[in-house]
Amino acid sequence: MSLSLTQIEHEVDLLPSEDQQTLLSHLERRFALSSSELDKVWGEEAQKRFKSYKAGKSKAYPADKVIKDLKSELAARRK
Repeated sequence: MSLSLTQIEHEVDLLPSEDQQTLLSHLERRFALSSSELDKVWGEEAQKRFKSYKAGKSKAYPADKVIKDLKSELAARRK
């Protein structure tokens, strides 16, 4: 029986911080892209997002608000 993504996230939240870091390092190595691949992927994504914004299909938000909201969300998940 395999775990759902939600169950895995919960289990990871229960791990000690050091074990979470070890898992993160493992996943980063497993899914790592080369620098040029990463630049290409992010460049394409940035262009797609900018076109969407210019076409009025998406909104822009101040970075400080996004970071604040993200920190709040992460803190809530850790409780």
